[in-house]
Amino acid sequence: MPTWNHAVLQKRILIRIESKYEGQFSVLPELNLGIGETKLVPDLCVFAGPDAFLPHDNPLVTQMPLTTVEILSPSQTVTELSGKVEQYLLAGAKSCWIVVPEFCIVVVSTKPGTYQAFQRHETLTDPTTGIELDLEQLFK
Repeated sequence: MPTWNHAVLQKRILIRIESKYEGQFSVLPELNLGIGETKLVPDLCVFAGPDAFLPHDNPLVTQMPLTTVEILSPSQTVTELSGKVEQYLLAGAKSCWIVVPEFCIVVVSTKPGTYQAFQRHETLTDPTTGIELDLEQLFK
Protein backbone atom coordinates (compact mmCIF):
# COMPACT_ATOMS: atom_id res chain seq x y z
CA MET A 1 0.00 0.00 0.00
CA PRO A 2 1.57 3.31 -1.04
CA THR A 3 2.27 5.79 1.74
CA TRP A 4 2.72 9.57 1.89
CA ASN A 5 6.50 9.39 1.32
CA HIS A 6 5.98 6.87 -1.46
CA ALA A 7 3.58 9.21 -3.25
CA VAL A 8 5.83 12.24 -2.74
CA LEU A 9 8.84 10.40 -4.17
CA GLN A 10 6.83 9.05 -7.10
CA LYS A 11 5.64 12.57 -7.95
CA ARG A 12 9.09 14.14 -7.54
CA ILE A 13 10.82 11.57 -9.76
CA LEU A 14 8.17 11.93 -12.46
CA ILE A 15 8.24 15.73 -12.45
CA ARG A 16 12.03 16.02 -12.39
CA ILE A 17 12.58 13.62 -15.29
CA GLU A 18 9.72 15.06 -17.35
CA SER A 19 10.86 18.67 -16.86
CA LYS A 20 14.58 18.06 -17.41
CA TYR A 21 14.17 15.72 -20.39
CA GLU A 22 11.01 17.12 -21.97
CA GLY A 23 10.20 15.23 -25.19
CA GLN A 24 13.17 12.88 -24.72
CA PHE A 25 11.46 10.60 -22.19
CA SER A 26 7.95 10.05 -20.95
CA VAL A 27 7.39 8.88 -17.39
CA LEU A 28 4.15 7.04 -16.68
CA PRO A 29 2.93 5.89 -13.27
CA GLU A 30 1.31 2.58 -12.35
CA LEU A 31 1.17 0.84 -15.76
CA ASN A 32 0.10 -2.79 -15.98
CA LEU A 33 3.06 -4.49 -17.70
CA GLY A 34 2.45 -7.89 -19.25
CA ILE A 35 5.50 -10.11 -18.94
CA GLY A 36 4.51 -13.49 -20.32
CA GLU A 37 1.65 -14.70 -18.13
CA THR A 38 2.63 -12.31 -15.34
CA LYS A 39 1.30 -8.81 -14.73
CA LEU A 40 3.57 -6.42 -12.83
CA VAL A 41 2.89 -2.79 -11.94
CA PRO A 42 6.01 -0.67 -11.42
CA ASP A 43 5.60 2.64 -9.63
CA LEU A 44 7.01 4.44 -12.69
CA CYS A 45 7.95 3.46 -16.24
CA VAL A 46 10.31 5.53 -18.38
CA PHE A 47 9.83 5.26 -22.15
CA ALA A 48 11.79 6.89 -24.97
CA GLY A 49 10.15 9.89 -26.63
CA PRO A 50 7.18 12.01 -25.68
CA ASP A 51 4.00 10.38 -24.43
CA ALA A 52 0.97 10.15 -26.68
CA PHE A 53 -2.72 9.65 -26.05
CA LEU A 54 -3.91 6.37 -27.60
CA PRO A 55 -7.19 6.30 -29.55
CA HIS A 56 -7.76 2.71 -28.29
CA ASP A 57 -6.48 2.22 -24.76
CA ASN A 58 -4.84 -1.02 -23.71
CA PRO A 59 -5.21 -2.32 -20.13
CA LEU A 60 -2.00 -4.36 -20.44
CA VAL A 61 1.20 -2.87 -21.88
CA THR A 62 3.57 -5.43 -23.39
CA GLN A 63 6.25 -3.01 -24.61
CA MET A 64 8.95 -2.92 -21.95
CA PRO A 65 9.98 0.53 -20.76
CA LEU A 66 13.61 1.60 -20.86
CA THR A 67 13.58 1.97 -17.08
CA THR A 68 11.30 0.88 -14.27
CA VAL A 69 11.19 2.53 -10.86
CA GLU A 70 10.05 0.73 -7.73
CA ILE A 71 9.67 2.63 -4.45
CA LEU A 72 9.95 0.44 -1.38
CA SER A 73 6.81 0.64 0.78
CA PRO A 74 6.67 -0.50 4.41
CA SER A 75 4.63 -3.55 3.37
CA GLN A 76 7.25 -4.70 0.83
CA THR A 77 10.64 -6.35 1.15
CA VAL A 78 13.83 -5.68 -0.73
CA THR A 79 13.78 -9.34 -1.78
CA GLU A 80 10.35 -8.85 -3.35
CA LEU A 81 11.48 -5.78 -5.31
CA SER A 82 14.78 -7.33 -6.41
CA GLY A 83 12.74 -10.24 -7.82
CA LYS A 84 10.61 -7.80 -9.79
CA VAL A 85 13.75 -6.04 -11.03
CA GLU A 86 15.08 -9.34 -12.35
CA GLN A 87 11.80 -9.97 -14.20
CA TYR A 88 11.84 -6.49 -15.75
CA LEU A 89 15.45 -6.82 -16.91
CA LEU A 90 14.94 -10.31 -18.36
CA ALA A 91 11.85 -9.02 -20.21
CA GLY A 92 13.84 -6.21 -21.87
CA ALA A 93 14.01 -3.21 -19.54
CA LYS A 94 17.46 -1.60 -19.77
CA SER A 95 17.64 -0.42 -16.16
CA CYS A 96 15.64 -0.64 -12.96
CA TRP A 97 15.69 1.57 -9.90
CA ILE A 98 14.74 0.65 -6.37
CA VAL A 99 14.12 3.70 -4.18
CA VAL A 100 14.57 3.08 -0.45
CA PRO A 101 12.99 6.04 1.36
CA GLU A 102 14.15 5.09 4.88
CA PHE A 103 17.81 5.18 3.84
CA CYS A 104 17.48 7.97 1.22
CA ILE A 105 19.15 5.84 -1.45
CA VAL A 106 18.36 4.67 -4.95
CA VAL A 107 19.78 1.39 -6.20
CA VAL A 108 20.17 0.96 -9.97
CA SER A 109 20.44 -2.38 -11.76
CA THR A 110 21.24 -2.99 -15.42
CA LYS A 111 21.61 -6.76 -15.18
CA PRO A 112 20.17 -9.28 -12.74
CA GLY A 113 22.09 -9.48 -9.48
CA THR A 114 24.16 -6.34 -10.10
CA TYR A 115 23.35 -3.13 -8.24
CA GLN A 116 24.86 0.33 -7.85
CA ALA A 117 23.72 2.44 -4.90
CA PHE A 118 23.41 6.23 -4.99
CA GLN A 119 23.11 8.11 -1.69
CA ARG A 120 21.22 11.25 -0.73
CA HIS A 121 24.14 13.64 -1.38
CA GLU A 122 24.91 12.21 -4.84
CA THR A 123 23.57 12.60 -8.35
CA LEU A 124 22.16 9.40 -9.77
CA THR A 125 23.26 8.82 -13.35
CA ASP A 126 21.48 5.98 -15.12
CA PRO A 127 24.11 4.20 -17.22
CA THR A 128 21.66 3.18 -19.95
CA THR A 129 19.55 6.31 -20.45
CA GLY A 130 21.90 9.01 -19.17
CA ILE A 131 19.12 10.34 -16.93
CA GLU A 132 20.58 12.32 -14.05
CA LEU A 133 18.68 12.91 -10.82
CA ASP A 134 19.88 15.04 -7.90
CA LEU A 135 19.02 12.88 -4.90
CA GLU A 136 19.48 15.73 -2.45
CA GLN A 137 16.49 17.41 -4.11
CA LEU A 138 14.57 14.15 -4.25
CA PHE A 139 14.87 13.39 -0.53
CA LYS A 140 14.54 16.94 0.88
